[in-house]
Amino acid sequence: MTLIELDFNLDDVESSQEINNFEPIPPGDYNAVIENVEEVFSRNGHKMIRIEFKLIGDTQYRNRKIFNNYNIHHPTDIARDIARRQLKDIVDKAA
Repeated sequence: MTLIELDFNLDDVESSQEINNFEPIPPGDYNAVIENVEEVFSRNGHKMIRIEFKLIGDTQYRNRKIFNNYNIHHPTDIARDIARRQLKDIVDKAA
């Protein structure tokens, strides 16, 4: 086994578990910015919109990211309508 020489002490570095908290964010209203939007496809080949949000403002969850897929072309009316209503809510709140 090859040893790697480090120019820092690992004892002085926070573990990723101390920094990256992946506990669920409690339900509530949070301010966020949209960081990325892309068109993707589900495993079944249905077109979806994927949006990446980053929480902002005075909250302990600041800078946490939330990812959500919107099944805008799902074959069932219920799933498709939910996704379209959610997108409309996002647009209305951003305006």
